[in-house]
Amino acid sequence: MIVEELLNTRPMALAVMACRIESEVLRYPREEFVVDFAFCNECCFQQRVFAKLGSTFDHENDKTSILFRQIIPTDTIDFELIKDGVKVADLNGATLGEYFNLGSFPRQEYKGFILDWQLVLSIHGAGCYTVRTQLNRLGVASVVESIEYLLTPYTDEAADETTRIDVVQNGYLVGNKWEFDYTGMDWPQQVRLVGKFNKIKPEYSTIEYQNSQRITKQIQDEIKDSYSLELSAIPKEVYNTLVYEMLLANETYVTDYNLHNSDVLRAEPVKLDKIEDMKAYRGARKKHWKFEFKARQNDTIKRNVR
Repeated sequence: MIVEELLNTRPMALAVMACRIESEVLRYPREEFVVDFAFCNECCFQQRVFAKLGSTFDHENDKTSILFRQIIPTDTIDFELIKDGVKVADLNGATLGEYFNLGSFPRQEYKGFILDWQLVLSIHGAGCYTVRTQLNRLGVASVVESIEYLLTPYTDEAADETTRIDVVQNGYLVGNKWEFDYTGMDWPQQVRLVGKFNKIKPEYSTIEYQNSQRITKQIQDEIKDSYSLELSAIPKEVYNTLVYEMLLANETYVTDYNLHNSDVLRAEPVKLDKIEDMKAYRGARKKHWKFEFKARQNDTIKRNVR
């Protein structure tokens, strides 16, 4: 927003005239610098997505959200589904998910689509997919290609060693890379990555007192669950969105698919506590991350007073 202060050298004469003007700013899309170099020794990244025909279990069926906005009212935004380099569908209806046309959200300039991979599997089958967004903003045409999604039928064995993060966005996100106003949208985002999510040492806290005989008496004891999330070999396009956007969401749920995990963790409601570690290895652009979460609801409490 632009704020202009007007110098008022005659306060009595201008007492009823505005001395402050506010106006909206047109934010031009930023173009990131890219390295013009072929990294021949590094494999391309594919995000695994799963679906199971006939299944109503959420953890067996993945979804992917796409959201863009106009800069001026004449801008156009169109979504396309690409399979093996060939366009197979326009994403402008309910055939392959939920379509949110301009005017669907509290902010009228937003347009989105939630791609349901179960519907994609039933109509177009398994394979390698991308979502292509055709943009014409401020009179400039451009194309945004998503990362590649590898769609396969869900089995517990196929999903082994992966973790899925689901978030619900509300509020206003401000940053030097992007800016979105999710207020009132309850916008879901989801990503599945190679990693492990598990419980770590619970945190114990106590409130107590000493009586007149100096005997310690319990008022309240509490156990708070904590979790660790370790993710392997994530490219910048994914960890930027995860760290600087998704993990700032109002609600976060994590599901672990590791068959050898001692706990079955399905859509655990958690809150980011800290970024424990980030490692970048020589000769590789992908990074390894470790996060710690707290349980969003702590209800293991022992009280002796009400």
